[in-house]
Amino acid sequence: MIGIRFSLIFKNMIVELPIALTEVNKLYLSSKFDIEPFKLSKKNIYGLFLFNTLSKKRNVPGRDIPIDFKKYNNFINIHLTEIDFKSRGVYLSNQVVLDFNSLVRMKMLEEFHFYMDVQFHYNKIQIRQAIQDFMTLCNLHEDVIGIRTLEKDYERYRTKASLDLGRQFRNQKIA
Repeated sequence: MIGIRFSLIFKNMIVELPIALTEVNKLYLSSKFDIEPFKLSKKNIYGLFLFNTLSKKRNVPGRDIPIDFKKYNNFINIHLTEIDFKSRGVYLSNQVVLDFNSLVRMKMLEEFHFYMDVQFHYNKIQIRQAIQDFMTLCNLHEDVIGIRTLEKDYERYRTKASLDLGRQFRNQKIA
């Protein structure tokens, strides 16, 4: 846990809770939401995940795994209301931080695969051009995640989807 900052805004207490992210995840989230600060909301999957994993800190030694701050070197501040602070607590374990990063990454790749399918199959755009368009759309750049990395990921996704589709047809019985 990095630290918690309390602020008084309009006589209501607002609690700022920093959460560590990879650079790719921070850029992706910034393309979807206003992340400075990230207001905790149950109206999106990320806020819902964080809200449901907030807890009061328990003194249980040795159960939390360490975070590699070389990899998770970006932070966003989450704003909690006084009610959330009192009822839920303000502790996110390191495992929750890692799970949150995994969730953001999975949702980004899910959106990427859908975007690529539409652009490649329906709009007939070349794969590289579609990847560059997606990167622009999500505030990503070549220094953070390579085009080749996304290209390989899309190839693996299409191969797996083709295999799953083949299995589906093999398992059907023709009457």
